[in-house]
Amino acid sequence: MNRVAISVLVLIVAALAILLLYRVETRQATGLDPSEVRREPETALQQVEALIRQARDGAAAAEQARDTLTTVIESDPTSLVALEARLLLVELEQALGNVEIAANLLLDAVRAHPGSEKTPRMLFDLGLLLAGPLDRPGEAREIFERVVTLYPNHSHAAEAMLRLARIRMAINTPDRADHTSGLREFSRANPGHPLADEALLLDSRMTDHQETDHE
Repeated sequence: MNRVAISVLVLIVAALAILLLYRVETRQATGLDPSEVRREPETALQQVEALIRQARDGAAAAEQARDTLTTVIESDPTSLVALEARLLLVELEQALGNVEIAANLLLDAVRAHPGSEKTPRMLFDLGLLLAGPLDRPGEAREIFERVVTLYPNHSHAAEAMLRLARIRMAINTPDRADHTSGLREFSRANPGHPLADEALLLDSRMTDHQETDHE
């Protein structure tokens, strides 16, 4: 094979490599095709998890993840796959610092999947956002009350009760002694929990408050 033929072959290979790279980069920039997402939503969610890890460093990855998740949700809004997509979307928005959007997405998820076993946890997480970064204690109180009242045996019910007591003490509501009878039990059952000491303190303060009211 002469030098001219070799040169032509090298150019062809280089051109093919450039074309392949271009297609890969274009695909990464534009995200998955919506028809592919609808056909294989579980696979799409797996790819989105990787994109969320990149979202803090690249707007393109975040937008691709958001578009893919939205497509999954809109394809079958009440399915289990849609619920997983909603939760990943919440995770994405929190990673980007969009706390208000994340809270609204959690509320939408609760409304779209009222009978899900994940509903208590979604409500609890919503309460944390409202009580913490969003600084809306009144709304957080309502959410924690739902967890305590509707899901008393859930693993997060005791902590929801503690956080509810904290809010009631802070805003001095007249019913602040309600739903706090288990604070001492929570502390004893979870001695290593970061909120255990506070549970004992709140229990003591609630007891003092009730005794003062009776005097």
